[in-house]
Amino acid sequence: MFRESVRARSWRSLGPTKVTGSVEVEDAELTGPASIGGSFTAAHLRATGTFDADGPVHLTGSSSFTGSVRLGATLDATDLVIEGAVASSGAVRLSGFLRLEGELKAPEVRAGRIVLAGGLEVSGSMTAELAHLELHHDSTVSLLRASALRVTRHIAFPFNLVPFRVPFIGPAVPGLTALRIEASEAELEGVTAEFLKADRIVLGPDCHIARVEGTILRQDPKAHVGPESRSPPPHGLSR
Repeated sequence: MFRESVRARSWRSLGPTKVTGSVEVEDAELTGPASIGGSFTAAHLRATGTFDADGPVHLTGSSSFTGSVRLGATLDATDLVIEGAVASSGAVRLSGFLRLEGELKAPEVRAGRIVLAGGLEVSGSMTAELAHLELHHDSTVSLLRASALRVTRHIAFPFNLVPFRVPFIGPAVPGLTALRIEASEAELEGVTAEFLKADRIVLGPDCHIARVEGTILRQDPKAHVGPESRSPPPHGLSR
């Protein structure tokens, strides 16, 4: 389907869709690759497949993406569920919650609550009241700020091995690298940060924090606080 623009109360599209201009609808359901040349405004959107928008996207109600999403500008939404990969050139801002199973790349992310299972690459700040990040892949963020922050890791064992280490083959263990983390409560695993500021801190295994401001309630023996010099492990070996 090819259109110059879309103005409707309800819009359903099945198959390839291309709109060279803007879209203004209340409810949209897009199945198949969709390309929007202008802005996209809707109360509710359910997109399955590839969603590509050059202009800003504004979603005032609950919406979902399943598949691959490329955004050329900002995304403003209320509540959003994503299963797939999102690459945004603009900020991703939600007044409610963001639940993501997959990958997120953006210069800025802001939401009331963030639940992520996957990986992220945020060149600027990620801000939320509540944030639970379950890392499946190595991730980076410049500034991570939340009232309650929890970072855990999903450890994948190669070749469907049972969970024990065999010679020269260890599990893939992801980590999060940040310049600065600020929180009221922070429970972290596998986090490398230059500075961590929190009222109450729990450091799990493989945390490497150069400078801490706050009270450490519990620290795993495999967590390190303070400046350090680390060399990469020899080729073929994992920690």
